[in-house]
Amino acid sequence: MPPAVLKLMRDLFRHMAAHEAQAAQDARTAHDIEGQGRYGEAEILRFLARGHRIRILEVRSYIALLEAVFGPERG
Repeated sequence: MPPAVLKLMRDLFRHMAAHEAQAAQDARTAHDIEGQGRYGEAEILRFLARGHRIRILEVRSYIALLEAVFGPERG
């Protein structure tokens, strides 16, 4: 796999990890504040978490495409 593609894939993995962390944090916070009766704020955070999860799926599709074209990442 060309070095530029490897770098792109590693960047995509980092990007995906950041979205995963933010989605999890938003979901935890939504749960916590919903327990305080702040339902509107919790719904907004769940909406944001869903957006991060959608972005994760998009990034995974980019990674799968690169692997299909250039082969799986090694290393």
